[in-house]
Amino acid sequence: MKIGLVCESCDNRTGIGRIVNYLAGEFLELENEVRCAAQSFEGTHAKLIRRSVPRFSSSKGLNKILFGLNGPPFTGSEVDVMHSFGVGRGAQVVSAQSCHRAGMELLDPFRNEFLERRGFGLYDRVSLYDEKALLTSRSTKRIIAVSKLVKTQVENFYGVNPARVAVVPNGVNISLFEQLRNQIDRPRLRSSVGCSPDDFVVLFVGNEFGRKGLRVVLQSLRALNDRHVRLLVVGRGDRERYSRCAVDLGIADNVLFMGSVSAPETLYFAADAFVFPSLYEPFGIVVLEAMAAGVPVITTRSCGAVETMIHGEHGLYLENPCDIDDLSQQILRVVSDEELRARLAANGKQEARKYDWTSIAFWILNIYREIVGDR
Repeated sequence: MKIGLVCESCDNRTGIGRIVNYLAGEFLELENEVRCAAQSFEGTHAKLIRRSVPRFSSSKGLNKILFGLNGPPFTGSEVDVMHSFGVGRGAQVVSAQSCHRAGMELLDPFRNEFLERRGFGLYDRVSLYDEKALLTSRSTKRIIAVSKLVKTQVENFYGVNPARVAVVPNGVNISLFEQLRNQIDRPRLRSSVGCSPDDFVVLFVGNEFGRKGLRVVLQSLRALNDRHVRLLVVGRGDRERYSRCAVDLGIADNVLFMGSVSAPETLYFAADAFVFPSLYEPFGIVVLEAMAAGVPVITTRSCGAVETMIHGEHGLYLENPCDIDDLSQQILRVVSDEELRARLAANGKQEARKYDWTSIAFWILNIYREIVGDR
């Protein structure tokens, strides 16, 4: 099958970029021809046919506008099916990795206190326009929602026929994590990121520090008041703002900012626990990756990745992502209860196996085949 994937980036740094990169690799290994139109590429499969879309240097909003102005990235003779991840026009399959309109409403009460972007900017306006255009277009035959949460939001906010929306979760590279588990020298890795053998390392991975709940994590560590608990922050966000926050809370020596990392999978093996109290999380691929690495997870109950999982068995889940006391207590439980850590690690690792990218790729290919067969 000739497949066309359309996205802003295809890489191993951004959320959607990593998803597209993994899917493209799986499709190619299954002997499909895969093209990808994106504004940036990094670390892609050698056989991927790349089509670069022009971009501006800094403005995400202007980049999205320019993407749309370029028109459909592929012709019907080039691909059998086109799959859009939030940008472009003319796709038969549209991935709803989130519902931006629902997210804007849900996050509005938190803007002044938690979020870096406090207004309704160009990127939001363009994203809402693209979202409506893609989800309601006549050319869109199927919508792939990443979770039941997103499926419900898409149907409620855009009046989409439920029969057109399939729920297909994101995946995780199980074989990669098994390989890393056997290869990594954990003491050396921890030392390389500035952690001692006696430290209890809490890992946070996310590119939007505000929405992903980093401030709540910092405040929870202050409430915990344990100098042996160290926080490793991986991702791109307002580092200066959150560094100041750590200083103001008196925990700067316990917080390590790693910045954006091209291959974050390795860093899970330096951690004793993973925290992710996201304010709005349609899925959360990093949660699955932590589970696959055998790291106990603390996240929000509404996080799409854990909506079918059990509190206390597969992870610890917060009803209120802003509840500092609850998060600090959940971290304390994991720190002090070795049996709980072992159970969450084992059960999480087993549950993550259900989300192997190869299985997810087959699932999506069947949707493509249905569409091609209906023509």
